[in-house]
Amino acid sequence: GIRVKENLFRFGNPITNCVYVNYVSVNNPESYDEAVSSCDSEYWREAMNKEIECLNKNNTWKLVKRPESEKNIDLKWVYTKKGDNKFKARIVARGFQQREIIDDIYLPVARTQTLKILINYCINNEMMIDQMDVESAFLNGKIKTKVYVKQPQGYDDKSGKVCLLEK
Repeated sequence: GIRVKENLFRFGNPITNCVYVNYVSVNNPESYDEAVSSCDSEYWREAMNKEIECLNKNNTWKLVKRPESEKNIDLKWVYTKKGDNKFKARIVARGFQQREIIDDIYLPVARTQTLKILINYCINNEMMIDQMDVESAFLNGKIKTKVYVKQPQGYDDKSGKVCLLEK
């Protein structure tokens, strides 16, 4: 068959779309090396220091001699530059390295659908809605098994010790 050429349809104002795309698509570093060698390295280092300080303040781990029989999990830095020029660095354990079988994990997080129902209920009943954020909320729980992780990149004291997670 013959293809009929249709008129071009544009979504919104091209200038607005361009500004939006540039605003939203922030290039976050993919690795520690990329973060510390970027033009924003000062801000990334400050964000990493804040994360390490928070982890230490909450007694998240303690340095111990590396057990030969245990596997050590790698840590990875995850970087996010927020829209308000706020730099966040989070350290995550690469838990998929921990076991050959996958454990059941339960995270008490409300589903989006549940939140929508709750908000709708509050609006219909003229109720006030308030929100709060518990910074580093996951640090309030205790770990039941022994988990050993390598020291964070950029914060390794070269002692050969590993971090035993407490939380």
